Amino acid sequence: MNIENPTFGDIEAARAVLAKAYEGQPIGQSLAWLGAKTHDQRLLALRPMLEDCYRSLTDNRQVNQGHSEDALSQEIVDMLYRQQVDAAHDRRNGGHCDITVKARDGFFWIGEAKIHGGYQWLFDGFDQLSTRYAVAQFGRDNGEIIIYHRGQNSRLVLENWRDKLLEERSNVELVNDGIESGRLFFETKHNCVASGFDFFTRHTIVPMYHAPAK
Repeated sequence: MNIENPTFGDIEAARAVLAKAYEGQPIGQSLAWLGAKTHDQRLLALRPMLEDCYRSLTDNRQVNQGHSEDALSQEIVDMLYRQQVDAAHDRRNGGHCDITVKARDGFFWIGEAKIHGGYQWLFDGFDQLSTRYAVAQFGRDNGEIIIYHRGQNSRLVLENWRDKLLEERSNVELVNDGIESGRLFFETKHNCVASGFDFFTRHTIVPMYHAPAK
């Protein structure tokens, strides 16, 4: 490697080494995102960053109890932006999406966020995501329902949501149940009416209950 005049290959090799060395840390996540060459790699790089954002909201639940859906979603956007992700809140895409992420080659991820106040509110969010925003084109076939939950027992709420969604929407199929492995998410797919291709939705709940005894 020529230190004074590195080639693109030299830079890419160094990026890959650093991404591996700092795997699981913000700098490693950013480098993995910036170096992603396919849509699958971009999704794989994006999800750990999103999970870190959710953990940050959970860790700071004592100070964000009064924050609205928009404010919480903007916090996620800001955290992603600091990691070199082209994230936006309220970007127009068939409507105003809560959270969107764009990248090269047409990659486009959408997130619809709801403060849990009842399961009909979650159905409204899923319908917005699946019928208004989602188009299920190549590189644009993944999104997320993000549930901000300020009550007790987030796992039970997520299990109930999973069961209600699968029972009431015959076109929705469960493809990955993270709850069974101790994670607070599950993933579904449904056929998009607009494109005829499948759209994949991860449903994640963010536990934000805060009522300490002392």
